[in-house]
Amino acid sequence: MPGRVERARRRSAPHSHVSPLARGPELSRSTRTPTRTWVARHGRPAHADEGCLCSAHVVVASLMEDLGADEDRFVVIDMEASPEHFSRGTVRHADVVCLVAEPYYRSLEAVRRMAALAAELPVSRVVVVANKVRSVGDHEAIAEFCDRQALELAGSVPWSEEVVAADRQCVPVVDWPRAASVVDAVAAVGAVLGQAPRLARREPAQAR
Repeated sequence: MPGRVERARRRSAPHSHVSPLARGPELSRSTRTPTRTWVARHGRPAHADEGCLCSAHVVVASLMEDLGADEDRFVVIDMEASPEHFSRGTVRHADVVCLVAEPYYRSLEAVRRMAALAAELPVSRVVVVANKVRSVGDHEAIAEFCDRQALELAGSVPWSEEVVAADRQCVPVVDWPRAASVVDAVAAVGAVLGQAPRLARREPAQAR
């Protein structure tokens, strides 16, 4: 699989390309931004009733393994809110898994379940990021949850109507000045994650 990844890279165009890594419903596309950051999208079905995305998970896992071999490369992967990434082991090559928690029961319960699944994979670090926090009480609720579950709380991102406003205008939040508090909060989370060097892989916990 790494060989297929390298061949795909050599065929890539300077700005964007459709990767030959996946066929059928698993479309893979990458684009280089003006800041020389590559943004890739993978595993998006083109039509209904086309079957599972098993091959997409395999490709993403292989890409993560290949990209992670370069310690100078920083890769962020935004997964859908689904346990499938853990049950299929798609994120097994991640150095850090960030679980996003919102201050209500169903979200916290989902984080608890995801953390238990992540513990069965050789992931070095699992953290929680509090999201859409509207009050001190919201933050405290998530912090207390993390304490009970022995989970690391990496930071807190406030709720902001300006994020909604930026989205309505199709403007990235980072380019929306009135959303500076949210951008700063996300940057603070990034700083927390960047404090620790790449950790050694650990053995996954045994399933009970």
